[in-house]
Amino acid sequence: MIFLLCLLATSAAPTLGAPGGMESRPQMGWNSWNTFKANINQSIIETTAKALVDTGLAAAGYKYLIMDEGWQADERATDGRQEFNSTRFPSGGSALVNHIHDMGLKVGIYSDSGIFTCGFAPGSWGYEDLDAQTYADWGTDYLKYDNCGGFHAGTHTQQERFQTMSNALRNTGRDIFYSLCQWGHQFPWYWADQVGAGSYRMSGDIYASFAQDKAGACPTAYCLNTGYAGEKGRMSWADMDMLEVGVGNVMSEVEEQTHFSFWAALKSPLIIGADVTKIREQSLKVLLNRDIIAISQDQRGEAVKYLPDLSTEDQTQKRNKVYHEHAEEADGLTTPPLSTNSSEIPLSYMLFSPKAAAKIWGVAQQSFSSPAPPTLFPEYTKPGGTKYVYRELDFWTSGFFPGCLYLLLERRRKHIHLLRHLGQSDGQEPHQMHLEFACSWWTENLHPNAHLTTTHDLGFMIFPWARPAWELNHDRRAFESAIMAAKSLYSRYDDTVGSIRSWDVCVTKRYKFLDPSKDFLVIIDNMMNLDMVFWAAAQLGDQDMYNAAVKHAETTRTHHIREDFSTFHVVNFEQKTGVPKEKITNQGYSDTSSWSRGQAWAIAGFAQTYGWTRDVSFLETAISCAEYFIAQLPSTWIPPWDFTAPKDETQPPDVSAAMITAYGMLLIHEALTSLGRESAYLKHAFRLIRATCTTHMNGGGQYLKLKRTIDTVEHGTVEEEVGWDVDGEGEPETILNGATINNYEFAPRRWANHGLVYADYFFLLAGNKLLEMGVPELFEERA
Repeated sequence: MIFLLCLLATSAAPTLGAPGGMESRPQMGWNSWNTFKANINQSIIETTAKALVDTGLAAAGYKYLIMDEGWQADERATDGRQEFNSTRFPSGGSALVNHIHDMGLKVGIYSDSGIFTCGFAPGSWGYEDLDAQTYADWGTDYLKYDNCGGFHAGTHTQQERFQTMSNALRNTGRDIFYSLCQWGHQFPWYWADQVGAGSYRMSGDIYASFAQDKAGACPTAYCLNTGYAGEKGRMSWADMDMLEVGVGNVMSEVEEQTHFSFWAALKSPLIIGADVTKIREQSLKVLLNRDIIAISQDQRGEAVKYLPDLSTEDQTQKRNKVYHEHAEEADGLTTPPLSTNSSEIPLSYMLFSPKAAAKIWGVAQQSFSSPAPPTLFPEYTKPGGTKYVYRELDFWTSGFFPGCLYLLLERRRKHIHLLRHLGQSDGQEPHQMHLEFACSWWTENLHPNAHLTTTHDLGFMIFPWARPAWELNHDRRAFESAIMAAKSLYSRYDDTVGSIRSWDVCVTKRYKFLDPSKDFLVIIDNMMNLDMVFWAAAQLGDQDMYNAAVKHAETTRTHHIREDFSTFHVVNFEQKTGVPKEKITNQGYSDTSSWSRGQAWAIAGFAQTYGWTRDVSFLETAISCAEYFIAQLPSTWIPPWDFTAPKDETQPPDVSAAMITAYGMLLIHEALTSLGRESAYLKHAFRLIRATCTTHMNGGGQYLKLKRTIDTVEHGTVEEEVGWDVDGEGEPETILNGATINNYEFAPRRWANHGLVYADYFFLLAGNKLLEMGVPELFEERA
C-alpha cells in the first residue's frame, strides 16, 4: 500500500488573471467518462447537474459539467457541423446547455484533434473553425480535446493540431477553457501553455486501483508530475487524469483521501469521475474536504516539488494528520524513482549519443560531392569490415538509411530541448538545414519505387522516409509517393487467400516456386508493410483498403503463428482456393525452427496493427509472440539468429531482431497502459536496448568542423566554418554490430555478426518512440 503526504504552503500571493482557455487555478468539475464511458444521454446529464448542486459539490467549486465521448451523432450534419445524437439528446445542444447554465454550472464538451474521436465519432481535424463556432453558439464553456484520431490524420504534429483548435476557439470570441488529452506524448509540459491550453494530460489513463505495478515503479501519473513539477507554469495545469474517488467503491477511505490529497498538492485538475447521483457518503466527504480543496485552489498556484518515500507507519500518520488538519509548510511524499546501477552508462547516453548520429552523417555526406543524388544505398558491413556495402535503389532495404536521416531530423525538430536536457546535444553538430538537405538528397531517386507492383517490400522502401517527410516538412511529393506505394502494395492483395502476396517466385537450393498462378507466397515480414496500407486507407477514407489490411493480419495470425506463438517464415497458399499448402522457415535453421527476426516482425507488426484497428485480439497476438521471444532469450538478452538452432553450437547473434522487438514492445506497453492494464514491456524493451548497446555498439563517430581561411575587408584574415566531417577512427560505419543477414545453410551470403542498416534504423526508431512517449526513466537515470 502506498500512502501519500501532501503539504503545501498557502502564503498569500496576488491572484493573476488568466487568458482565454486557461484559469488561474486548477479547474474543478465532473466528467462522464469514468462511470458511463460513451453511454451517456440527456437524462444522465441533467440528473448529474442536479446532483452536483444538491450535494454541495457545485458550491465547493466543482463548476464544470463535462460531457465526454458519447454525445455526438455518428455523422456530421449536412452543413458539416457536429451535432448531438438526437436519440440520446432529444433537446439538442443549445437547450441542454441553457438548462445546465440555469443551475449555475458551466458546460464542457468533448472532441478530438484527429479525423475521429476515441469512439470513432467525427473528430475535429479539418473542421476546427466550424466546430469551435458550433460550441460557442451552443454556449459551451469547456472543451476536452483528445488525440485518438490524430495518429490517423498523419499530417500535422500534435502541437500544430492543438494550436489550430486553440486559434479557432479564440476566434469565436467566447471564453472556452481548453483542456488537452494527449496522454503526455511529446512532453506537453514544455509547450501546452504556448498553444493556449489550460490543462494537459501528462500520462496515460489511470484507474481505481492502489496496487503497485510489478516492476516496483510508482504509478506513471504522479511519478511524471513530481518529476516535472518544476517545468510547469501557472495556468496550464498538469492533468493526472480524472479522480477515481467513488468510482466503483473499490478504494478504502484512506486510499481515497490519499488520492485526492495528492491530486490537490500537485495542482492537478479536480475532475470527479464518480456517479454523483449515487455516491457514497465516505467518498462525498473526501471530495468536499475544504482544507484539501484549499491546497488545490490556493493563490500561489505551485505544485509540490519533492515527495520522498511513503512506506513507513510514521509517514502514514503524517499523511493522515495533514489531511485532517491542513498543514502550513510546503513538503510532500511519494515513492522514489526507479533505481539504476550507477556503474552503468545511462541508457539515455547510449540511445541518443551524438556519436551515433555522427555515424549516420558520416555516411550521408560522402555522397554530397557526387554530381547527382544517390542510386546506391547502404545495406551492411561485412563481418570484420568497416565500410558499408551498397545495393541498388530498388532493393528492399533502400528506404532504411534515408529513414535514419529523417529520424535524426525528427529529433532535431521535435525533441532538441529534451536532448539538450539529457546532455546529448551541445550544438556542435551540423545545422538543421544540412540535415534537411541530406534527407532530400538521399530520397530524390527513391520516389519512382512507389510505382513498383512486383514487390511486397514497399513499406520498407518508402514509408521510413516518406511519412516523416510529409509530417515534418509537409512534402506533398513524399505524401503522394507514400499513397502510391500503398496502392501498389494493395494491388497485390487477393480476396481468395485474404493476403497481400509477398514473393511472386522463390528459387533457393531448398525450394523452388515458379508458378504464381498456383503458388501464393506470404512471409511474416509483410506484417510490417501493413502500417503504410493502414495509413493510406486513413488518408483516403478507403474502407476496402483498410479491410484488406485487417484481413491480411487475420490470415497471418491464423497460418503463420504456431500454437506456441513462434512463427513460420513463409506460408504457401493454393492460389485458387486460398488453402495453405506448405509452411516453411526459409531464413531459419529449419522449417520447424523459430527464426528470431521473423518473430520480431510479428511482434512489431501485430502491435502496429492494433494501433490502427484497436482490435485487442491483435494486441494479444503481439503480446503472446513477445512472451515467446522473451522465454527463448539467453541470459545475455541478445537473441541468437534462430531460437531453435542447436544450442550445443555457438549461434551468431542478431541485434536487428532485438531492436525490432524493442520497438514492438514499446508499442505494446503504450497500448496496455492506455487500456489501464499492467505492463512490464517498457522494462523488457529497456533490457533489450541496454544489452545491445553494452555489447554490440561500435566505437568512433566524432563530428569534425571543416574550416577554411579567407581574407575580409573588415576583419582581415579569418577562419570560416564550411562544413562537417566525421572522424570514424577506423571503426565500422554502422552504429551497431552483431546483426545477422542470413545464417541458414544455403544462404547466398551466410554472414553473421556484422553491421546492418535496419538494425540501426530500429535502434533510432526505438529511441524516438521513447522521446515521444515521455518516459521518465531516461531522465531519472541522469539525475
